[in-house]
Amino acid sequence: AASNKENTSKFTMKTILVFSLLLAATLAGNRREEIKEAVTACGGENDGPNELGKLILNENADQAKLGAITFCVNKKLGVQNDQGDLDVDVIRKDLNTFIKDESEVNKIVEECGKRKGDTSEAAAFNFFKCYQKHITK
Repeated sequence: AASNKENTSKFTMKTILVFSLLLAATLAGNRREEIKEAVTACGGENDGPNELGKLILNENADQAKLGAITFCVNKKLGVQNDQGDLDVDVIRKDLNTFIKDESEVNKIVEECGKRKGDTSEAAAFNFFKCYQKHITK
């Protein structure tokens, strides 16, 4: 009976571990879905040649149009508030889901997490351009 109890305990621990891993993956997946939904709701594209992340890195990117879309997305995701100020805690949390090196996360937050731009849209554009440069190396 003792070995049966031991097996049940091992099974329970494995189940908890698998569930925890699935939960972590699901949270990251949920955020990915949130991002896709926000981009679509704000008039942007998630993939293809007109993907928001690709367009923003173009030399002659339409800052007004892309800034407006990006600001809309950032507000929905909590990256920026209504005034256009960046929330570095949200940025850091998002980065931590796919970058495990804390010093790299700190570098990106330090470089991209300061508001640059007079309008909320300009701040959104500049943040996302900086962010994209770092994550698409």
